[in-house]
Amino acid sequence: MKSFCVGTEIECIVNNKYNSDIEVGDYHDGIPLMIRGMESDSWFVESDSSLSSWNNPFNFPTCMEFVSSIARSKKSFFSMLSEFQERLSHGEYELNEVLHFNKSCGCHIHFSIKGFIFRKKVVYDVYPLVRKYFFKLLDESDISSKEDIKNHYFRNYALKLTKKSWENVNRAEFNLQDESRGLEWRGFNLLGITTWKEFYEMFEIAFKVLEYLYELSKGYEINKSYLINNKYFRDDLSYKLRSYNYNLNKDRDESIMETINLNLKNAITEHIGIRKRENININQDEQQDIPLSKDSDEIIEINLRRIENV
Repeated sequence: MKSFCVGTEIECIVNNKYNSDIEVGDYHDGIPLMIRGMESDSWFVESDSSLSSWNNPFNFPTCMEFVSSIARSKKSFFSMLSEFQERLSHGEYELNEVLHFNKSCGCHIHFSIKGFIFRKKVVYDVYPLVRKYFFKLLDESDISSKEDIKNHYFRNYALKLTKKSWENVNRAEFNLQDESRGLEWRGFNLLGITTWKEFYEMFEIAFKVLEYLYELSKGYEINKSYLINNKYFRDDLSYKLRSYNYNLNKDRDESIMETINLNLKNAITEHIGIRKRENININQDEQQDIPLSKDSDEIIEINLRRIENV
């Protein structure tokens, strides 16, 4: 991947038998985690009222959220995770002796790529494929609680995206409402993770999923269009292919093909945007040739997104 940033928020229950000295800041106003007697610039600790210590194995539990700083490489991100492990485990305790992840706990991942706005680049069809890929990697893993993790993927602050509402839900599995901290993946979680080995394996899976998301998404744009008939089009969003990806231009900048063959049956699409003086009925089960003219304003744009089967 090109230049990217990644960070995480780990919600958990901490065993105070070994970590009673951790200071917890207010929600969204975390306190630096003390590591080897010094304030960490990688981890901050804050409270979260949504967390509950019910059904935990510790006599002295405290709910808290650990928020990482921004990492700009996979190596630096896993270095932060290693620092987190060292501090919580004191170099000797297994994860289940010092941390517990129950159903009130989540683990959000923030991901951004320089010059890449997911809201402007990624259509709905990509996200179910990404989710499916995450579940596939879980199934192939040795994670003991993988079924619990999959069952916990959708929850009240990680709602399943739908075609009808995917762009307007800020509590969805993928939060697209505010990308100031990157795309927020809320479905990811660590429910039932008990070993540091599984902890790292989960984040290895997360990185593979993020790389897959980027590979599916790059090279596309979402553009505003004027659509012609509400019977065929849901709203005013359409997807514009970069011409060099699908050879819509013979010479990229000059000649335009006389027709574009729309084989919608074999394409994953949500909208097809056409601006024309007269309505064109689109049948998604048939092929259709639509005439184009470079100098005419009859058709302003035809927008189609195709995603290869995985």
